[in-house]
Amino acid sequence: MFGFFRLQAVISMLLSLAFFVPAYRATLPGAAWVALVAVIWVIAIAGEALADHQLRVFKADPSNHSNVCRAGLWRYSRYPNYFFECVHWIAYIPLAISVGAWIFAMLLPPVL
Repeated sequence: MFGFFRLQAVISMLLSLAFFVPAYRATLPGAAWVALVAVIWVIAIAGEALADHQLRVFKADPSNHSNVCRAGLWRYSRYPNYFFECVHWIAYIPLAISVGAWIFAMLLPPVL
């Protein structure tokens, strides 16, 4: 288990590069980039909240005890809440585009 927790720590540190790069940029991003990030972030949070709500409603119905949720967003994906979690990571890319190490913000989260 100790090895597993160490691996988790390394992966967490690599994931943090996705927001470390734009956080330590020398100049502020343009207003259009910030607006794009805000739109992506709102879509990600709203989609994840909607998927979680749909699953909670599905599980609350006793007749669905051993069934797989296929209502709402769940009919398109087995884990739409995880999909929108991934969309959240995409929001850091526009903030890092003009930074030299922007590739870390784009490649690390999907790979990990």
